[in-house]
Amino acid sequence: MGSMQNELNLLTFPYVLIIPERFNHLGREEEPYEILVDYYKDRDHEKALEIASIAIQKCQKDQTSFFVFLLQAAKDRKDEAAFKKLMQSAHRRRAVKSSVVDEIFS
Repeated sequence: MGSMQNELNLLTFPYVLIIPERFNHLGREEEPYEILVDYYKDRDHEKALEIASIAIQKCQKDQTSFFVFLLQAAKDRKDEAAFKKLMQSAHRRRAVKSSVVDEIFS
């Protein structure tokens, strides 16, 4: 999720300006959610967290980046309960590369 790629994606994917209620209708692929999280993480962190939370419910292939984002946010807030719950959830899901999560947060 680099800034140069983000600029290209903003031009390629006009749905980055979708109102929050419509985030639930982005489908099951991770790319639209990744683009939106990347777009909003520095502009509206709460909205980025909301999108990542929806992504871990909707996406079926790879949820790793969303869990990493949510785990990092919980760690930054020093919210140990949320961190533990997210880590357990990440380890239970087939769509999460647990080794990547463990490497980042060990």
